[in-house]
Amino acid sequence: MDEAMDMRFDMVAQGKALGELLPDMCRQVYDIAEKWKNMEAYDFVGTGFDYAAAWFGHAKVFEALGKYAMHINSEEWLHMNFFMRNVDKIGTIIVANTTNPAMSRNKELIKFAHNLTRPLMVITDGGKEDFGVDTNYVKVPKTKYAINMPLTQFAPICLLCGYIMDMIGEEDGRGCKGV
Repeated sequence: MDEAMDMRFDMVAQGKALGELLPDMCRQVYDIAEKWKNMEAYDFVGTGFDYAAAWFGHAKVFEALGKYAMHINSEEWLHMNFFMRNVDKIGTIIVANTTNPAMSRNKELIKFAHNLTRPLMVITDGGKEDFGVDTNYVKVPKTKYAINMPLTQFAPICLLCGYIMDMIGEEDGRGCKGV
């Protein structure tokens, strides 16, 4: 079997693993959405392949919630977003798979965000044992190929935005009315 076919099988396995994780993920993300429904803004952080999910997250907030959002990598977050004020009103979502070459920087980011008392959600195939901080870890499947990670990292983002959209009575895309 060639590598391309192995990657395809990995994608199928990832989908099955997501199905197993989804019931707990739905409950966990719903609880986070309850706490975050009145946030004014959302920071999405991702580095390397994880950046795809971070970019998607900020776009999903625009579409589903019509609120402020941004995407940034972990290095720049530590030099810029670190200094934001009113952090209790900014939901911070960090996408950080455990095989990411920026893992050491992601650990540092999660530690600082936690110490700054930022409302925090980490989308990862790991957990507290990998990052050393007690916070909200939303588990996504491990994958054999890092490039496949974003395929399931989108799920908790969609759940979060969908739940909040329902909770605040938002109409998807504001019905394309532009208001």
